[in-house]
Amino acid sequence: MTPSLVFLIVVIVVVEGQGWRPWDRFNHPGNFGNWGGNNWGTRQRNQEPHDIPPPVPPPGFRGNNDRFGGNIIKVVEIIDLGKSKNRGDILSDFKDVHKKHRHLGRKEWKGKVKQFCHRFPGHPNCRRGKVPDQKELEEMIGQFSKGGIGRFLKRVPKIYIEDPLARVDPKLKGFLENAGRGFGHVSSEHVNKLRDICKRRKCREQPESAKKTRELFTQKLADFETKIAGKDKTDSVQLRFDRTLQIKEALLEKGNLTADIVPVDNGVYDLDTMLTEEQANILLNELNKAGVGDDEIPLPDADTDDEDDDDSTNSASGAAPGSSRLKKSALYFEGNLIKKWDPSSPIRYVLDSSLEDLDKNDVRAAIYEIEKNTCIRFKELSSPPTGSHIVYYKVDSPTFCGLSYVGRADPANPVYLSFGCDNNKGVAIHETMHALGVAHQHLRNDRDQFITINWSNIDPQQYDAFVVVDSKLYTSYGVKYAYDSIMHYNGYTAAQNIAIPTMNPKTNSAVNLKVLGQRQKMGTTDIELLKKMYCQPGCDDKNVYCGAWALKDLCKNPGHDQYMAANCKKSCGLCAIGK
Repeated sequence: MTPSLVFLIVVIVVVEGQGWRPWDRFNHPGNFGNWGGNNWGTRQRNQEPHDIPPPVPPPGFRGNNDRFGGNIIKVVEIIDLGKSKNRGDILSDFKDVHKKHRHLGRKEWKGKVKQFCHRFPGHPNCRRGKVPDQKELEEMIGQFSKGGIGRFLKRVPKIYIEDPLARVDPKLKGFLENAGRGFGHVSSEHVNKLRDICKRRKCREQPESAKKTRELFTQKLADFETKIAGKDKTDSVQLRFDRTLQIKEALLEKGNLTADIVPVDNGVYDLDTMLTEEQANILLNELNKAGVGDDEIPLPDADTDDEDDDDSTNSASGAAPGSSRLKKSALYFEGNLIKKWDPSSPIRYVLDSSLEDLDKNDVRAAIYEIEKNTCIRFKELSSPPTGSHIVYYKVDSPTFCGLSYVGRADPANPVYLSFGCDNNKGVAIHETMHALGVAHQHLRNDRDQFITINWSNIDPQQYDAFVVVDSKLYTSYGVKYAYDSIMHYNGYTAAQNIAIPTMNPKTNSAVNLKVLGQRQKMGTTDIELLKKMYCQPGCDDKNVYCGAWALKDLCKNPGHDQYMAANCKKSCGLCAIGK
């Protein structure tokens, strides 16, 4: 068996959250051929019509055509990323130099060290104001095994997050069971179950698939942003991915799991989303990591001698090395964590040339479904415009179904789709809803009222896929939890034993387990949520907890109805009805 085929078998489970479903859900016991939903490699178009009512189908829509033949070669090519361009991963470069006992020329070494210390300004060997010697390489690499990556990165800025309960009636606080727990809370019982798993498997080894995924999307994102910005954005992408790893490490630290688990370092958060730098910094503040890291101390230019650098000990900000001075910015509830699109004008999007005609039809069908159910409008363009827009890319990879930012991102939103999973239109809807600002259903703060997480069966290295969102930063807008939400992952997500669910519905489990992760169409609650987000201009909630209070029926509660009517119009359904 070839290494590429082995890798393909191993990573197949990564797509389970959206598209791939275990055989017992399709009445094919023991048949591994259902990756992608309809026999991997031979997708049958006639089994899933796009469910678009006449008379206005999306432009160029066609129904019954086979798409997948021939793409398996592209999949294997993507798997073999060792031959692809390794864009900007200086740490991997250094490990390779050390492993092969290579000696770099003085100029090349200085250039690489400068790149290394720019990415890791808090590294001890970068704090001396002079270029480290190549003899220090083993020590430099070894430092990464002694703790989390956060201490090496540039300092996490301090962000003021206003307490949304500061001026609220104490009686209302009593309706928020989990408000005091904070982001990343995990019970000791669940921690012990994760530790038990790690006694039976290796939880401190970085999966090879993670490295390949990170390399792939570093290259994709850097190419995308460099083209827009007109300058190399690799450093910016690497920082975001490093911050994502820092968040995963901080979540494990909060559960006292650092010694047991090394999180997957693939640049992806919660299996199919990417974080902007601003979002990452906010979450790190919520995890008490503000100020962690250091300011960069400029090193000598690559073409100068060390002896000429007596004044190089000043930090970039003019403060002394290690200064604790922090930059501050304000955050008002959920409003700044997720940037919304302007609902008064169509959202512009481009279908990249990497998409085949059938792929483009799937995306258009996804956009049409959002348009026909809400006030949100899109406009397809032939080339990327200036300003905010979405670009849909195809990435032939078995490791994922789709990948997107949550909310509007700067300078633009790339949405990556593999078109290799069950119901590609539904996956495109899911990722587009992420871009519109919608988080996963199963990570809602009230999820434990509706599903039971089987902590004895989850992959500990993908722990972040089960951490509920911070209640101070996200709101439900009073929309009820729904098993059939297109934003819910399926019940076998990140499972160790793929025949046993990781999420079980608490209501009518046998029926609803089959519904979890459906990608057939938007659920009624998905439509309701988008309407509240985009179709009620001028009508807003004044507190992020309004959604939670509305779900407790406080909108009509005689003791709280006046407060709710004045402050929670959107969650209470008191806004003018939009489409």
